[in-house]
Amino acid sequence: MHDETWMCWRRTWLGGAAAILLMGFAGCATGRSQPTVDASLVARVPEDQLHEVNSARDAERRARDAVTRADVATNDAAKQRDAARNQAKAAGLNTQAARTSLEVAQAQGAPLATSQAQANLQAAEAAGVAADAQVTAADEAVKLAEAQKQLAERNADVAKAQASLAEFDAVKRSGHVGAQELSEAEFVSALSNARARASEAEQAAQQQQVKLSQAQARAETLREQAQGYGGAGPQQ
Repeated sequence: MHDETWMCWRRTWLGGAAAILLMGFAGCATGRSQPTVDASLVARVPEDQLHEVNSARDAERRARDAVTRADVATNDAAKQRDAARNQAKAAGLNTQAARTSLEVAQAQGAPLATSQAQANLQAAEAAGVAADAQVTAADEAVKLAEAQKQLAERNADVAKAQASLAEFDAVKRSGHVGAQELSEAEFVSALSNARARASEAEQAAQQQQVKLSQAQARAETLREQAQGYGGAGPQQ
């Protein structure tokens, strides 16, 4: 009985250890960086055979520039969100002031002043709701900017993979023996994976664009309603 228990425990332990090892290998496989071609190999390729490589490198530089622009756009969106939040805070203070004025008018028993104070409070509350909606729209704008930045980064990864594949092809066509130590399948696979991630990022950005459009439409509707009460509402 003791031996059977020991063997059962041993099989269980080994099975769990094997599963952990497999998970580790899988993680390493998915986390590998893109394959690259050593610069010294590319330097041995005649200049007149590097047209595709130079074109791919130019595309990669443009893609990296797009990442920088997307980063700037994200920062700008965050600043606009801060401005919207400040407007919402100001609208909240206006609402508090209008409510206080109403309470004073009611305490004084002044019908005309009370009526005017009630109208002012309704306008202030409507402006506050519109300001809050503008903050929501600004939040969605930041999320869109972040999604577009991630898309730019994924597109840059695609451009990098294309440049690496172009370098591999150039070295291979040149007949250099160093190409034999490289795996074309790895370069092709890296490009395919990069394109898949870029496609996912593009879909995410498109979905976020829809959310932003909906939030902006609601904010505009509430702003117009606030104007109907006599309040300007937050400016777009």
